Amino acid sequence: MYQYKTLSNGIRVVAEKITYLKSISIGVWVGNGSRYENKNENGISHFIEHMLFKGTQIRTAAQIAHEIDSVGGQLDAFTTREYTCFYTKTLDEHIPIALDVLSDMMYNPRLDESDMSLERQVIKEEIRMYEDSPEDLVYDLSSYAVWGDTPMGRTILGTYESLDGITPDILRSFMNNHYTSANTIISVSGNFDDTFFDLLEKYFGTRKMPY
Repeated sequence: MYQYKTLSNGIRVVAEKITYLKSISIGVWVGNGSRYENKNENGISHFIEHMLFKGTQIRTAAQIAHEIDSVGGQLDAFTTREYTCFYTKTLDEHIPIALDVLSDMMYNPRLDESDMSLERQVIKEEIRMYEDSPEDLVYDLSSYAVWGDTPMGRTILGTYESLDGITPDILRSFMNNHYTSANTIISVSGNFDDTFFDLLEKYFGTRKMPY
């Protein structure tokens, strides 16, 4: 059975309750990917994905990872041409922890310039690894062959040059335009009780996304 809700700030929720499970998966999907980037911004969506794991106003990167790891859960994210998703997988008894960490990452990212400098190098190394993997690289080559030098034809990871041009101000401006409540959907699948939507409202519905 699917349930559809809209939180007070406009975030839409779609949830599937599966009572025979003892676990739950929660995904925060932002309708933003590389197809919405101009040439100078190429790679910024993937860059943002990385930066949201680098710490918040109240948690370090290590604390973000530890809080989910300590309850045997999983926290991860991915970026495509169409969207970016941040998700957790935990036991149902740890729903408040999952929502607390996810909402903190989404609403309070530190976006520190020194963190950006370090993460920029991490992504450049990721690009080098990708270029050494023919079975992955062929997909970007085929996209470029079809779409050319357009957002759909460019790589999701960006280029060395475009990454160097992304400053903290550019990152925040891009997030203000794309990381909005109206452009966000929370998807849920697993076991939860009637208090779940109250928790969603508490952690996600009462806040907006200023960067």
